[in-house]
Amino acid sequence: MSCGYRMMCVWLRNLKPKYHGENNKSGDSFNKCLVRELQSLILKEVSDSCYGCQVDHPSQTQHDMCLLTDSDDQTDIFLISAIRKLDPYQIMEEWYPMLHTMVLDDQEKLEAVRLWEHFKNKIRFRPAGSWLEQLKIQVKQAWE
Repeated sequence: MSCGYRMMCVWLRNLKPKYHGENNKSGDSFNKCLVRELQSLILKEVSDSCYGCQVDHPSQTQHDMCLLTDSDDQTDIFLISAIRKLDPYQIMEEWYPMLHTMVLDDQEKLEAVRLWEHFKNKIRFRPAGSWLEQLKIQVKQAWE
């Protein structure tokens, strides 16, 4: 690995891309794809942990997790496990065609690459801190 390539990787890792709530076309579309994928994973987690769904029970009283918890509670309970099961390349498959429909200048294209690299590093390690809280808020708002 050349020294220049290594320095570029370090530079890309240290960049802090625009994320939440800022005017960034690629970031906004990326967050929409991310939230949609997390919501589907949360719903799968709810279904997998619900006794009534596991045994296909006809009584609603046996479906404690899916009927007796609301989407905010489900997000609080299952967001971390959904992030751990998140496949970043699945999000890229949905996001990449959206990028081609946008008219991005060179700076915005570079910002999209930074966003992608930053996201892959975030989910590779344990998600925590303000990033996780902002993501939780976005998922909860998207349920509404």
